[in-house]
Amino acid sequence: APIVTDPEVIDPIVIVPEIPAPIVTEPEVIDPIAAVPEVVAPIVTEPVVTDPIAAVPEVLAPIVTNVKQNGGKGKAVFVSVNNSQVTINSTEEAITDVFVYTMGQMQLFAGKNINTNEFVIPSLGVVNQVLIIKTQLKNGKWSTNKIVL
Repeated sequence: APIVTDPEVIDPIVIVPEIPAPIVTEPEVIDPIAAVPEVVAPIVTEPVVTDPIAAVPEVLAPIVTNVKQNGGKGKAVFVSVNNSQVTINSTEEAITDVFVYTMGQMQLFAGKNINTNEFVIPSLGVVNQVLIIKTQLKNGKWSTNKIVL
């Protein structure tokens, strides 16, 4: 008969599976493009510059005031307004002095020693006002005219 002996166990045999080291792969980098923010310039329309439109003044017929001196014996002073220009005419005597006042009696103009039959005041710097024009002739007579300028 066979002799069977029990095996003697000294150390148990443990098989430890071998764990492979983890494989780390670097991600594939394809030419990195720096993220450039999209710059959108605001749409700036150039300001439209136009030449100022100057209002064309309405040309009116001159306003003429006739004041007869010496009881209607033919001596007259005419005052006319055209394009903000005041023209004073004397038909016989030379004009010596001209004064222009507002209705509030503020003096706007004074001209003395004129000695001509026609006198022009280029601009008084007022608009839409009633003005009083006092004119003295060489013979000493005064004429008063009202105009709208």
